[in-house]
Amino acid sequence: MKDVITSSRIGLISGKGKFPIILAQEAKRRGMKVIAIALKGETNTELEKYVDKIYWISIGEMKKGLDILVKEELKEVFMVGKVEKSLLFKNIPRDGMISNLIKLATDKLDNTLLKAIANKLAELDIKLLDSTILIRSLLPQKGVLTERKPTQEEMDDINFGKKMANSIAALQIGQTVIVKDKSVIAVESIEGTDETIKRAGIYCKSGIVMVKVSWHNQDMRLDIPTIGPDTIKFLKEVNASAIAIEAQKTIILDIEESINIANRAGICMVAF
Repeated sequence: MKDVITSSRIGLISGKGKFPIILAQEAKRRGMKVIAIALKGETNTELEKYVDKIYWISIGEMKKGLDILVKEELKEVFMVGKVEKSLLFKNIPRDGMISNLIKLATDKLDNTLLKAIANKLAELDIKLLDSTILIRSLLPQKGVLTERKPTQEEMDDINFGKKMANSIAALQIGQTVIVKDKSVIAVESIEGTDETIKRAGIYCKSGIVMVKVSWHNQDMRLDIPTIGPDTIKFLKEVNASAIAIEAQKTIILDIEESINIANRAGICMVAF
């Protein structure tokens, strides 16, 4: 999907992490005004510094969030940042709109719920933008990104891991697997990538390889695979040897810092 931004004012629906901040900074650099809807207890409060206006809502207040977009007359929005899926199973207050959306969903898979939200936006004539349109430089090209190239053993694990990761992605279970010696050590599910790495470290003390892929027919508006310095630090803590990601479909936040951390730790990073 190739989007073109036609508005000088854009909306930003923000979850956790640094991605919303980076996106807001780039939009501002390009002269756009950014109106953010932030989630209490989830969105990084630092986002306030980089937007023109910010509204804080609770995670269950979907109607309030949509009403804000309409009031602000926003026609193009980004929806970025992690929202923990585990919140689905917690007793948090929800308005009627989001309760109904969850109830009517055919399943509770990530893409199902995200696309249901995208459809709600479309009903209001609000376009959900490709979340990478302003940050293409953070999508690595194919090749070895670090100083150290993978060994043959690491490449064997990367190729094995790609098959396993594509299999779980096809089932929409997760996007990441941790492998060693052509054996699966950990599979990502609801807990997310960082917790998957930690769990792998319990069972294997060194030499693991992480492989991360996109969803099949990845919708670039929704849930783009993302890594960053924290990912590499977690890999360092468990003495990982390599990480492989999908070129042009994975965002590397703070890409120079991430690669520098990997270089210092002796971790090979490959985009396939």
